[in-house]
Amino acid sequence: MTRPPPPAGALTRRHSDLPHFQSVARLSSLPLVESGITIAGNVYEKIK
Repeated sequence: MTRPPPPAGALTRRHSDLPHFQSVARLSSLPLVESGITIAGNVYEKIK
């Protein structure tokens, strides 16, 4: 099952486990923040 594309001008959420707040979506879409979230997720998976 595929999702329909988001409306024009909408922010896409790459990390669905984060709360759905527009400010969080904007911050998490920044490349530096996104890579930090990815690294933290990888470290968490290794520790878990």
